[in-house]
Amino acid sequence: MTTQTRIGFAAVLIFILMVGVNNALVAPAVTGDLLPQSALMGYTPLQLETFVAEIGQAGWIGMLYRIELGVIDPLFIGFFALWVSLALRGSPKVALGFALIYALVDLTENGLLLWALGGGDPAAATTLLLPVTRVKLGLAAILFLAGRAATRRRLAEENAAR
Repeated sequence: MTTQTRIGFAAVLIFILMVGVNNALVAPAVTGDLLPQSALMGYTPLQLETFVAEIGQAGWIGMLYRIELGVIDPLFIGFFALWVSLALRGSPKVALGFALIYALVDLTENGLLLWALGGGDPAAATTLLLPVTRVKLGLAAILFLAGRAATRRRLAEENAAR
């Protein structure tokens, strides 16, 4: 198993953990819908204000959500960005650039969510969150597909050379 594969597996496992926690615990406890970081159409200021109030009253689930934003998701972001850099190593500077852009966008989203949870203005947070979330989701999809394609192409070339 290559280093790239190990890093990819780590990213996938962390992602599955986050999806499981969000879908099984957080979303049902607060909104029952998509959480702000998954809402492609965004949240209205009132929806975000309601979400912040509900998660503030969710006890340990609210604390778990904050830990996810501050610790678990940054781990995923790091592993995913590293995987992208390794998968697209045919153009290392471009790969590193895109991986860093993705990491900065996703960490910005987490920071905005933590700011809103800490008492930031819901109207300002929703205005900023919508484009950041859309860019994050779009970049993640493009980088994942590009990484998969580059990895498959490289494996096919290695197998053909044998």
